[in-house]
Amino acid sequence: RLRASPKALEEAKAFADGLAALRAQTLEFATSASTKADRRQLDRAVSKHLLQITATKSQVRQKTADLLALLMSVRDVHQAYVMQQICTKVCAPGLRHAADLH
Repeated sequence: RLRASPKALEEAKAFADGLAALRAQTLEFATSASTKADRRQLDRAVSKHLLQITATKSQVRQKTADLLALLMSVRDVHQAYVMQQICTKVCAPGLRHAADLH
Protein backbone atom coordinates (compact mmCIF):
# COMPACT_ATOMS: atom_id res chain seq x y z
CA ARG A 1 0.00 0.00 0.00
CA LEU A 2 1.08 3.51 -0.75
CA ARG A 3 0.54 6.44 1.54
CA ALA A 4 -0.32 9.92 0.39
CA SER A 5 -1.32 13.21 1.86
CA PRO A 6 -4.96 14.25 1.76
CA LYS A 7 -4.03 16.94 -0.78
CA ALA A 8 -2.36 14.38 -3.06
CA LEU A 9 -5.42 12.14 -2.84
CA GLU A 10 -7.66 15.12 -3.62
CA GLU A 11 -5.54 15.99 -6.67
CA ALA A 12 -5.58 12.37 -7.88
CA LYS A 13 -9.36 12.28 -7.51
CA ALA A 14 -9.72 15.58 -9.39
CA PHE A 15 -7.56 14.24 -12.20
CA ALA A 16 -9.51 10.97 -12.33
CA ASP A 17 -12.80 12.90 -12.40
CA GLY A 18 -11.51 15.14 -15.20
CA LEU A 19 -10.34 12.16 -17.22
CA ALA A 20 -13.71 10.46 -16.72
CA ALA A 21 -15.44 13.62 -17.98
CA LEU A 22 -13.20 13.68 -21.07
CA ARG A 23 -13.94 10.02 -21.73
CA ALA A 24 -17.68 10.68 -21.44
CA GLN A 25 -17.38 13.67 -23.79
CA THR A 26 -15.52 11.63 -26.41
CA LEU A 27 -17.36 8.31 -25.99
CA GLU A 28 -19.30 8.50 -29.25
CA PHE A 29 -16.25 9.67 -31.22
CA ALA A 30 -14.02 7.05 -29.58
CA THR A 31 -16.37 4.15 -30.31
CA SER A 32 -17.96 5.03 -33.65
CA ALA A 33 -16.83 3.01 -36.64
CA SER A 34 -17.23 6.08 -38.84
CA THR A 35 -14.53 7.98 -36.91
CA LYS A 36 -11.96 5.20 -36.87
CA ALA A 37 -9.71 6.87 -39.46
CA ASP A 38 -9.81 10.18 -37.56
CA ARG A 39 -8.99 8.42 -34.29
CA ARG A 40 -6.11 6.51 -35.87
CA GLN A 41 -4.62 9.75 -37.23
CA LEU A 42 -4.93 11.52 -33.86
CA ASP A 43 -3.60 8.50 -31.94
CA ARG A 44 -0.55 8.34 -34.20
CA ALA A 45 0.16 12.04 -33.73
CA VAL A 46 -0.12 11.84 -29.93
CA SER A 47 1.96 8.65 -29.73
CA LYS A 48 4.65 10.06 -32.02
CA HIS A 49 5.16 13.11 -29.82
CA LEU A 50 5.03 11.16 -26.56
CA LEU A 51 7.55 8.60 -27.80
CA GLN A 52 9.95 11.38 -28.80
CA ILE A 53 10.08 12.91 -25.34
CA THR A 54 13.52 12.44 -23.85
CA ALA A 55 15.28 13.50 -20.70
CA THR A 56 16.73 16.82 -21.83
CA LYS A 57 14.83 19.91 -20.79
CA SER A 58 14.94 21.45 -24.28
CA GLN A 59 13.55 18.30 -25.90
CA VAL A 60 10.77 18.06 -23.32
CA ARG A 61 9.90 21.70 -24.03
CA GLN A 62 9.89 21.03 -27.78
CA LYS A 63 7.58 18.02 -27.47
CA THR A 64 5.31 19.97 -25.13
CA ALA A 65 5.10 22.69 -27.78
CA ASP A 66 4.38 20.05 -30.44
CA LEU A 67 1.58 18.52 -28.35
CA LEU A 68 0.10 21.96 -27.70
CA ALA A 69 0.24 22.71 -31.43
CA LEU A 70 -1.58 19.44 -32.10
CA LEU A 71 -4.22 20.36 -29.53
CA MET A 72 -4.69 23.80 -31.08
CA SER A 73 -4.91 22.40 -34.61
CA VAL A 74 -8.09 20.45 -33.91
CA ARG A 75 -11.46 21.50 -32.54
CA ASP A 76 -14.42 20.27 -30.56
CA VAL A 77 -14.56 16.52 -29.96
CA HIS A 78 -11.23 15.98 -31.76
CA GLN A 79 -9.53 18.33 -29.31
CA ALA A 80 -11.16 16.63 -26.34
CA TYR A 81 -10.12 13.24 -27.74
CA VAL A 82 -6.49 14.34 -28.14
CA MET A 83 -6.46 15.65 -24.55
CA GLN A 84 -8.01 12.41 -23.30
CA GLN A 85 -5.36 10.38 -25.14
CA ILE A 86 -2.52 12.49 -23.73
CA CYS A 87 -3.92 12.14 -20.20
CA THR A 88 -4.48 8.43 -20.62
CA LYS A 89 -0.99 7.76 -21.96
CA VAL A 90 0.94 10.08 -19.66
CA CYS A 91 -0.95 10.47 -16.40
CA ALA A 92 -3.40 7.61 -16.02
CA PRO A 93 -0.81 4.89 -15.36
CA GLY A 94 -0.14 6.58 -12.01
CA LEU A 95 -3.83 6.47 -11.19
CA ARG A 96 -3.81 2.68 -11.29
CA HIS A 97 -2.19 2.94 -7.88
CA ALA A 98 -4.60 5.59 -6.59
CA ALA A 99 -7.00 2.91 -5.36
CA ASP A 100 -4.23 1.66 -3.05
CA LEU A 101 -3.55 5.11 -1.59
CA HIS A 102 -4.72 5.97 1.88
